[in-house]
Amino acid sequence: MGAIELNHVTKRFDNGHEALTDVSTQFADGSMSFLTGHSGAGNSTFLKLILCADRPTRGRVLVNGVNISELSARRLPWYRRQVGVVFQDHHLLDHRSVFVNVALPLRVMGMREKEVVRRVRAALNRVELNNKEHLFPGQLSTGQKQRIGIARAVVTRPKILLADEPTGNLDPDLSRSIME
Repeated sequence: MGAIELNHVTKRFDNGHEALTDVSTQFADGSMSFLTGHSGAGNSTFLKLILCADRPTRGRVLVNGVNISELSARRLPWYRRQVGVVFQDHHLLDHRSVFVNVALPLRVMGMREKEVVRRVRAALNRVELNNKEHLFPGQLSTGQKQRIGIARAVVTRPKILLADEPTGNLDPDLSRSIME
């Protein structure tokens, strides 16, 4: 899993707004690409199509030759476990600690607790927040919350990592060190 291809993808919403029109592009396995555009240009819609959180109105979204828009409800969770996502608005559970927020996808996957602890601590160390694991999101700055979102997205070691402005709330030096 890894090579991504969009073939003549259009996404039109029920209100008639067309977020994407006849988009065709591809990303090679192992590549790093940046999607840029002004607010409202369809960037988030593009990412939601790859996550399979939304379906195209027309066209095909292929991941390693598989049209993910046609995945059955049974296969969709398997696909999503292969994709890490960093959202703009963090999606953290306010009444759970930093550790629990980062551990959540591993626990959903049924991973053994010893491995959960090891991976969560490694991910928190990577985003330089290993000393914050017992805090709650309300006790963190916006930039720290973003880093927790990054740790949660990478803790499962996904084959695909999607990030919607992952470093927008971080200072430039920290952005570089995390994304390296």
